[in-house]
Amino acid sequence: MTASNTAAAPDILTEDEVAAMLRCSVRHVQNLRIAGRLPFWRVGRIVRYHRPAIMQALDRNFTVRARR
Repeated sequence: MTASNTAAAPDILTEDEVAAMLRCSVRHVQNLRIAGRLPFWRVGRIVRYHRPAIMQALDRNFTVRARR
């Protein structure tokens, strides 16, 4: 992607960018994708994520556990 393409599509994320956003490993992002917990799309071998869809998925999957 060139600089102009990146500026035009800031909501399109790579696995590295999603991992940095979630503060986890790339492997964990891949595991979430494989488990169907993170929405994504694939073009050939390239996997991309849409930032608003990731945020919605996090909101849906977010739980607060009571302390014991």
